[in-house]
Amino acid sequence: LVRQQDAAASQQREALESKLAITRERIQIASSQYEIQDGLFRRGLATLQRLNEARDAMNAARLEEANTLTALADLRTKQTDESRASADRVAQAEDELAAAERAEADAGVELTLSSRVLAPVPGRVIEVKANPGAFVGAGQAILIELERGTRLALALTTKDFNWLGN
Repeated sequence: LVRQQDAAASQQREALESKLAITRERIQIASSQYEIQDGLFRRGLATLQRLNEARDAMNAARLEEANTLTALADLRTKQTDESRASADRVAQAEDELAAAERAEADAGVELTLSSRVLAPVPGRVIEVKANPGAFVGAGQAILIELERGTRLALALTTKDFNWLGN
């Protein structure tokens, strides 16, 4: 879409520049005709109406030149504004991405700090039921430990999770 807009703006600019060149040629021709009619009028060989028509043609060509220059300036302003808006959108997206990456890193640190599981009793771990970083549900056994001949399965309930500060 941006490429199409750029191509359309480029074509419009080229058309306006061509129109400007043609209009400037018309000004030269109209100015020459006005000078000829003015010379003829001064010698009494042309009418005031012919002189005024030549002046009107010259002024119309100058007005068309001014309008074309204004259209070119408006087009350049529009392109500049669109470029700035596009750059602003890119900068905003980059800022949002950086903020999301910071939030992700902060969440990772928070998860690491808040997800420590402490044994409720002393003993020896004889079986691990979940790998580090794995997601486990409430009540799911995490490890098995041996306490003086008794096997204990360590699992956290939702209540335990809330007690850990989450």
